Order: sequence, then C-alpha cells, then structure tokens
Amino acid sequence: MLAAVSAANLSLGLRDFSCVNCDEQDYSMHIFDPNSHSDRSSWKDAFFKEAPAFESWIMAWAEGVDLWNKSYGQDGQVAKVLAERAQS
Repeated sequence: MLAAVSAANLSLGLRDFSCVNCDEQDYSMHIFDPNSHSDRSSWKDAFFKEAPAFESWIMAWAEGVDLWNKSYGQDGQVAKVLAERAQS
C-alpha cells in the first residue's frame, strides 16, 4: 500500500494525485482520489491502480495519451469502479 514516506505524487487537480509506489520494483502508479473516500473505511478506497509501472505511465504521457480520460472517461477504470460503488 502507498504510504506518505514511500510515494511521490503529481497533482491532477481537484485534490487528485498520480502517485508512484516507491516500494515496488516497477514503481507502479496509482491515483489518489479523496473524493471517493467513504468515512466508514480506511483510505484504501481512495487509491486506484493507474499503471503497472512508472515507465509505461510516463511513456503513455509522452505519446500524448489523455491519462485523465483513461481513468475518468466513459470507459475509464476509475469511473467504472466509482459507478459500481454508486450502485451498491
């Protein structure tokens, strides 16, 4: 799990951050979205896997991939999780 001492982050605006998990060999990327946090749980529900490695994440960015849309767009992985939670 990402910890404040083992993660670096990049602000996406609106209090959302892309975070690097420095505890993993490939430096996996996660989105921290505090707006999705439920008061009844730990902060784990506010982290979403964004990319398996920093290298693939930064390459996608360099190639012009809209990383925000990839996560929050209609088919975005974060958007899907949040929609599932809303139905529960």
